Amino acid sequence: MYAAFLLPFSPLVHTSPAFSMEIPASQVRKIRCRYAYACLRLPNCFAIQEDSRILALRIRTMDRRGPMTERTSDELREKLCKRINRDKVLAIYQSCDLRDALSDDGRLWRLVFDADERVAAHAAWVISHLVDRNRLYLSTDQTVNLIEEVLSTVHETKRRLLLSVLMHANFGAETFRPVFFDHCMKTMTSAEASVAVRVLCMKLAYAQCRFSADLLAELRATVELMSPSSLSPGLRAARRNVLADISHALSKFS
Repeated sequence: MYAAFLLPFSPLVHTSPAFSMEIPASQVRKIRCRYAYACLRLPNCFAIQEDSRILALRIRTMDRRGPMTERTSDELREKLCKRINRDKVLAIYQSCDLRDALSDDGRLWRLVFDADERVAAHAAWVISHLVDRNRLYLSTDQTVNLIEEVLSTVHETKRRLLLSVLMHANFGAETFRPVFFDHCMKTMTSAEASVAVRVLCMKLAYAQCRFSADLLAELRATVELMSPSSLSPGLRAARRNVLADISHALSKFS
């Protein structure tokens, strides 16, 4: 929840060395608790300062490690080109500087588009943890770039991880890509795709068409054709939840 207060300052993470913002006095207690939790999880990124004179809470980002150098970039790529497991991914995640690793020109972000599919997949794995655990969201440009990468990659693991990262995109008319919507619609009904990928594509199809009653109706018709008896428990749950979300979204258009 705490990272939501960073969103107005950056598409994915805050990119300037420091910033402060004032919170209304009525919200100080609630925000203080959330940011205290943030400081425990990301001690190198946040500091809390209270100003009793204005009864507000100021939150300041801190970078104690400095910018990522070419050397650290090479070291990061070397780690990602090897076989890694979840523990190693979490270790890389904990050592990453959010500002330099996840900005548009950050080393980790650029490695998602590396020519080596293993490096790219592992970078996407780390980023999936970063955006999920820190409640971060993608910018419009980042969303479009990841969509293009999903459509072009032949690496199944990388595609699944990129789809997972795209769950943190704010989809709208400016990010809607018919070819990606069609890809999600086709994949979610494909028996050849993994359950995880089908679930992600179903959710992403809904996320893309929330702004259009026609697209919502098209998605509902497709999802309803997926017989629950032929689906795995995970897909049945996703189907049920997406249909409920579609009905709720369509009610706003009537």
